[in-house]
Amino acid sequence: ADNSAEKQNIGSGVGLMLSKHIVKHHYGKIDFSSSSGDGATFNIYLKKGYDHFSKDQLKDERQDEIIAEKDIDLSGFGKKRILLIDDNDEFRGSLKDDLSETFIIIEARNGEEGLVKASEIMPDLIITDIMMPKISGSELCYRLKNDEATNHIPIIILTSLATTHDKIENLEYGADAYIEKPLNIKLLKITLQNIFHVHERLKKLHNISSDDTRQTSPKRLSTNNTFLRRITDLIKLQLQNKKPVDIDEICDKMGLSRSVYYRKVKTITNLSPATFSQKVKLFYAAELLTDSQHLSIKEVAFNCGFVNSKHFCVAFKKEFDITPSNYRDEQKPSQPSSS
Repeated sequence: ADNSAEKQNIGSGVGLMLSKHIVKHHYGKIDFSSSSGDGATFNIYLKKGYDHFSKDQLKDERQDEIIAEKDIDLSGFGKKRILLIDDNDEFRGSLKDDLSETFIIIEARNGEEGLVKASEIMPDLIITDIMMPKISGSELCYRLKNDEATNHIPIIILTSLATTHDKIENLEYGADAYIEKPLNIKLLKITLQNIFHVHERLKKLHNISSDDTRQTSPKRLSTNNTFLRRITDLIKLQLQNKKPVDIDEICDKMGLSRSVYYRKVKTITNLSPATFSQKVKLFYAAELLTDSQHLSIKEVAFNCGFVNSKHFCVAFKKEFDITPSNYRDEQKPSQPSSS
């Protein structure tokens, strides 16, 4: 190892800790010698053959490859944007080559640059090294997961820090997955596949939906996502104050820029903010039709931000497959039959 000032310290992401970890699992030994000004020499001693391994420790690598290749299907995620953060140009470039056939890859050279790009471009997923200058991967993960604008973005941490304590610490910071170096690209791809599948299912769960899918049941706003609940409450508050839905006001109260708000809503629900707001208005209309029987259809439309009652009726029928008047009739309590 050359420690001269003229040499740039470029690594491959595989440090001494990882080297020690590998040597230990091969029942080997590692030592070093050094002299001032001349750097250090590291020596690794490994046993020959396989006799020192148990049968459980030996595995058929070809079988692993067959299983991994068969199980990986990333064809449905071609438009996903991945932010790749690593201070090692060679490693980052190699990983970009492996992933760019399927994904749109954006690069950042350190944690500080990665933090800025994450907020600017709102990627679908982040892959980050843990040991980087300026801002470490752990701090990056903690800051992104505690920011309203970026806390929905899944994060995969790559590291040679393989102790149980390190894994627990980074998962507590909010990391969605933790993969050790040297990197197994098939393991990374399977992890990407699983995360994206989960998030696609969550989009459906996070979308505004009815508590009950039966046509005659009362339509109530229902979402298990805190961010969407806050938006829903702000939209309803504007409507209750007889104000049109104002995205700029919502962004201001949420502490988000308009562009970040748009990307976050789109990422979580797969809907544009305008479409999402329309759904909130229609579900609120369903509440009024049930709970405020004294209001006419035209008044309900006006109270939900629709200037034209005809347009309201068309939108309501499209959303719930029933007209507002028929829906109201079905929500009226049934009269007891006279004996």
